[in-house]
Amino acid sequence: MTPDPVQEQFDWTQETAKCVEGLKFDLDQDYDFELVYEDVGLHALKNKAGEILTYKKGDRKGQPLKMFAFPFKEVNTNVAFKLEFFQNDSYRVNPENPELEDDIVKFSRKLGYQPVLDGNFSPADFIKPGIAITARLCFQKPTKSGEILDEARGLVVDANGKEIRKAYKTIDIDTITLGGESGDDGQEKIEPVSDADKKAVLDLVKGGKKVSELTTKINEAKKFDLLGVAMRMKESKELNLA
Repeated sequence: MTPDPVQEQFDWTQETAKCVEGLKFDLDQDYDFELVYEDVGLHALKNKAGEILTYKKGDRKGQPLKMFAFPFKEVNTNVAFKLEFFQNDSYRVNPENPELEDDIVKFSRKLGYQPVLDGNFSPADFIKPGIAITARLCFQKPTKSGEILDEARGLVVDANGKEIRKAYKTIDIDTITLGGESGDDGQEKIEPVSDADKKAVLDLVKGGKKVSELTTKINEAKKFDLLGVAMRMKESKELNLA
């Protein structure tokens, strides 16, 4: 009969470990992010009781409030930051006055998509696996009336300055650039591009001088996978576009 193993005893009073600084993300530093494509989704908003929130008036009265979630992980720490946008039947497009555009439209443009007035807008056209970006972080703005962002303290407060909750950080859309760089050595992450994909991109360029012109052609041709190819070619200097 095999004897029961004897549990080894340790003197816990002799245990020591080194204290190190916890994770910290500054608002004035660039970070590299990768899209966590498998976690991208559209979900209904719920209150604290778990009840689905619905529109109270208008054409969508009674329908659930939904939000797109696009999570990105910071490449050096794997910490996730989520960009969220309300799902609507229409979005404001105004390239001449970008400050008037909806945030999800601004975000799509940062990924090379070019929404056009009276055209269709589908996140599936610009949200693809393998998206890498460089961006800075900012505090998420409050979405409820009466709430104020106190950036100095990193808090969401009421009109009297009383803390409601801690503010959390998210990706600053205005600082996004396509194609992340390694935080360790600054070397560009450029995936190899096949000759067939290069030719397909060059055929679409046909003398164009701007990225916006190329992305418009990619959108019109519905060859959305070529957007990432074009950006990698631009980073590797194989494609000279402004």
